[in-house]
Amino acid sequence: MDNGISRIGIVLLSLLALNTFSSFMGINTLENRFQNDLELEISSDKNASLKGLKITWNQLRDLTFKPKYNKEYRQLIPYPIFGESIKKLEGKRVSITGYMVPMDIKAGLYAVSRFNYSSCFFCGGAGEESVISLKFKSTPRRFKIDEYCTIEGTLELNADNLDDFIYIFQDAEEIK
Repeated sequence: MDNGISRIGIVLLSLLALNTFSSFMGINTLENRFQNDLELEISSDKNASLKGLKITWNQLRDLTFKPKYNKEYRQLIPYPIFGESIKKLEGKRVSITGYMVPMDIKAGLYAVSRFNYSSCFFCGGAGEESVISLKFKSTPRRFKIDEYCTIEGTLELNADNLDDFIYIFQDAEEIK
């Protein structure tokens, strides 16, 4: 019995070490695993049922980070610098498909993620560009964790508020 438990522990530690090493080396194993899963093509089809422009998770990767000293936290914090293609989308009505991540279900606070909950920004080491804060137009229905859906909202770029994500959908709505 002890050998079985020890082997499981070694396997789990090995997987953790591999994930940590991959993150450290800049290898995004989640990227390769899920790249085709959530890809959407930009569409401006006037007959489409969506009101907003469809965007892809890859488009949201058009950013870099620059460390700046934050007086409140008394340390260097990486702040986003958005690329030109993302800046052109700011203030526009856009939609994206992803996995719902509950932040505070009672308060109706959710995020949509490129990856499912176990692989998302919080737990799986994915980047900040892989999650969008949702500020719903009206009280949303209760979403299940990892529910796969399309969300539309007005894209806001957040380069300064450390209490929210770098991407925010204002007046968000579920697209059915």
